[in-house]
Amino acid sequence: MNRTLKLLIYGVFYLVVIALVVFAVYRTWFYKAPSCFDNVKNGGETGVDCGGPCVSCAVKNLKLDISAAPRIFPGGTNQSILFAKIVNPSIDYAVSSFNYSVEVWSVLGVPITTISGTSYIPPGGTRYLVFPNFPSAAANVEQPLAPLTVSNVSWTPTTSFTDYDLQISGVTTNLVTSGGEVDGAVANNSPSNFLLARFAALLFDSKGNILGASAADVENIAPFSTTQLRIYFPPLGRLLDSVDRAQTKVFYEVVKN
Repeated sequence: MNRTLKLLIYGVFYLVVIALVVFAVYRTWFYKAPSCFDNVKNGGETGVDCGGPCVSCAVKNLKLDISAAPRIFPGGTNQSILFAKIVNPSIDYAVSSFNYSVEVWSVLGVPITTISGTSYIPPGGTRYLVFPNFPSAAANVEQPLAPLTVSNVSWTPTTSFTDYDLQISGVTTNLVTSGGEVDGAVANNSPSNFLLARFAALLFDSKGNILGASAADVENIAPFSTTQLRIYFPPLGRLLDSVDRAQTKVFYEVVKN
């Protein structure tokens, strides 16, 4: 074998060795296996981090609408009422569960309280979060400086979601200067016993602007039964004359079943 051929063989051998070393270093220190969270379309995905082995692209692109800023309503002496609105814009998917959190701050920028919890939203539905009677000096509360946040959103196809069968009827709004109440009846048309349900009443003016909100919890709603509902409101002050009593709406949320 002549010298030139030997040098060529040695050269190819060393290049292969160097390539293997570089490849090993790359695999060990720089290579990242395809995942569903790397913001790259790879590993059999049909979209960026969705489809194939990852969550479907239809679900990944779903998002709850939390654009409406939470509001604070006076709730009586040294108390306030928190109101927040969360919309599920999808008619093809329900939200079987999600976590929410709202921070309430004073006008001085001091945290007063944080309200958080877990809920659900039917397809195309809206969840109204109303928390009355949390301690706070009304004069020291402004609209929450921190926005409403949601997390751990679980989407479920509409065909796999069954909503609770509660019917609200006979809603009447009785308001006077000293306060008032929204009354009605709740019919449980299912064989389920609901241990705890929260009912939120919203007051509007004739143009559909919300003027007030309050809520009440009802325990142990028996199967195929009708329960009376009463939701108390604090004094509305100058807003009282603007309330269109025919516009009152009541919504429910099963908290425990």
